[in-house]
Amino acid sequence: FEKVVSDFLTKLLGKYVEGLNKETLRIAIWGGDVALQNLQIRREALDLINVPFNIKGGVLGKLEITVPWRKIMSAPIVLKLSDLHVIVGPRKEQKWDTTLETERDQQIKQKKLRKLERIKSERRQQNTNNAPKDTFTSQLVAKMIENIQIY
Repeated sequence: FEKVVSDFLTKLLGKYVEGLNKETLRIAIWGGDVALQNLQIRREALDLINVPFNIKGGVLGKLEITVPWRKIMSAPIVLKLSDLHVIVGPRKEQKWDTTLETERDQQIKQKKLRKLERIKSERRQQNTNNAPKDTFTSQLVAKMIENIQIY
């Protein structure tokens, strides 16, 4: 279970912070409570949403993760963020370029489409294999996504 949970959290949090080590997280998470400190915020963390500023730098002072191993399918995984400091700056002012905006929208749509195709392919493979472990794993991940709480 700890591999599934650590992979899930690494994938989820890795989009936003640097320096997450999957192996270290896996070992630490087995105890149920993990506290990570001084994580660097990725500069590209907000690139997929259209905000009028860029992240210049940032630090997440403390990230506490609580995994309820005894109730993993019913109780939430809790992520508690504290001492979040982010330095932002305006995006470079540019004249509105319809072509550039269309290309950016197209790239975002293509990325989403590739992700959906990959998920669809994985589901097809699961259905052909009929592996009970994969079914349980996918149910576990779906339940973790549904139950995750961030403070």
